[in-house]
Amino acid sequence: MMEELARRLQGAGDPFGRFLQAAVVVALAERPGGPAVLLELRSPKLARSPGEVGLPGGRLEPGEGPWEAAVRELEEELGIPAERVRLLGRLPVFERARAELIHPFVAALQDPFELRPGEEVAEAFWLPLAVLRDPGFRLAEIREQASLAGGFPTRLLPGGRWRRRVRRPTPYLLHEGRLVWGLTAEILASLAIFL
Repeated sequence: MMEELARRLQGAGDPFGRFLQAAVVVALAERPGGPAVLLELRSPKLARSPGEVGLPGGRLEPGEGPWEAAVRELEEELGIPAERVRLLGRLPVFERARAELIHPFVAALQDPFELRPGEEVAEAFWLPLAVLRDPGFRLAEIREQASLAGGFPTRLLPGGRWRRRVRRPTPYLLHEGRLVWGLTAEILASLAIFL
């Protein structure tokens, strides 16, 4: 019994073990109006965040590191080969509500390259880096409420009920009729600190 338990516990203390992991790349390039970040409008056919603005990226495959995943996804989603991508640095890791860690990287795209959006991408476009500082991000408030359901014996809790309300600020950006919000805006706001 103890040996079997020891086998099952191997790796359980790994702080990243319970998380799905993904990586995104904040791809920068010199454009006619100055440096800009490459964003994508996600296909409306996708199950997750359809029709929203995002950064190229996705989940890590077995045996793959975060940077390798970010570069692979950049090529799959926008057709930019790895030899045209130069790593500039990393931003802090983000944790999503669904037990997922997101590893954001900042990279420079080296000319020449051609954008060839794949089926997950409806459109690729450039957001001037200057926009991250001026006019910059606005803040909205996310309000979430949680309660227990499914036959949980709430009557045994002090007061006979449990609810949790969470309010947290979230940045967003409007540019040329496009809304950049959620994790994408949080990552770009973390980059703006360094500009």
